[in-house]
Amino acid sequence: MKIQRESFGSIFLGPLLLCYLNSLKKYSELRDKSYRLYALSREGYFLKSALDIVDLESEYLLASRTFLFRICIHIPGSWKYSLSGSYVGSVGSFLTDRFGFSRAHLRSLSITLDLNKPFDLSGSDDKQFFMSFLSANRDNLEELTRDSRESYILYLNSIGFNDPSRTPLLLDLGYSGTIQFLLTLLMSTETEGYYFISTNPGENRIEGLKAIMSGCFREGIKLGDGYKMLDRSMFLECLLTSPNGQFIDIDRHTTSDLKPFNFYYGKETNAQHYFSDLKEVLDGAFEHIALCQKFNLNYSIEEVEDLFSQIVTKRNLIPRSCWHLFMADDSISGNELINPMSFFCL
Repeated sequence: MKIQRESFGSIFLGPLLLCYLNSLKKYSELRDKSYRLYALSREGYFLKSALDIVDLESEYLLASRTFLFRICIHIPGSWKYSLSGSYVGSVGSFLTDRFGFSRAHLRSLSITLDLNKPFDLSGSDDKQFFMSFLSANRDNLEELTRDSRESYILYLNSIGFNDPSRTPLLLDLGYSGTIQFLLTLLMSTETEGYYFISTNPGENRIEGLKAIMSGCFREGIKLGDGYKMLDRSMFLECLLTSPNGQFIDIDRHTTSDLKPFNFYYGKETNAQHYFSDLKEVLDGAFEHIALCQKFNLNYSIEEVEDLFSQIVTKRNLIPRSCWHLFMADDSISGNELINPMSFFCL
């Protein structure tokens, strides 16, 4: 089974990661800028290891939409991101799933909110109701999230995010740039992002600050346009993940200089429960990258796209020993866990 998983990683992830890494090198070399590279979010955990193989120095940056939605909740510019998409549940479950508010937070908010009230984000009345709540309670929300926000800003400064001599270059699967935009807003600094796929390429303005997005494989396409690498990106998200659940909070460790911060995580999926199996898949991918580097080999974008499309549409091309690794956390939309193999009827 180990050989099967390593072979699958070599075939499925190896070419895709190698193509992205070589494209990233060209991107950074062609621009007259000094960058500091950040492998972002859960996907960045293994992406950081791949960057090390090709001698690209980077930092692993813990971030999540849920966490950033919460610590930026008092900033009106963040609401168009945190209140986008769909969600059906209650007001209380929305605050938990979308913003990561704890039970203690909810008890505080219950003074001004009916947490059991049915909530549908796609309904204009419910969305307007929530925006009115945010507007009327900005000061309270700012205070409620202050400790996490201040700890996180200190963490970002500790890894050089606000270094004026180097532009932060965020690396991730993509796709819409929400985390990049929120980091730009939070830190009041211009950023760039180089993604597998970018649905909002080019220069975006966030409160007057530039947030530039570029994509390796495709740019300017959206979910549902028929591009398999985006429409079925859930397969990649299941494999390119960290040994922990979603990053949900941070505080300062006051008694240790070696460990200045404590990090907290949400629920785990199969990838975390069977992380040793997942690591075998990625070990196969990394071995393939190193071998291609040795002999100066690369894959074209078209080759990677074709390979990806073949594998994510044919169940028999995914080894049975890897099936249990495909489970994605979609709590942010109220859907809990999703199995892409079942979702796409493989």
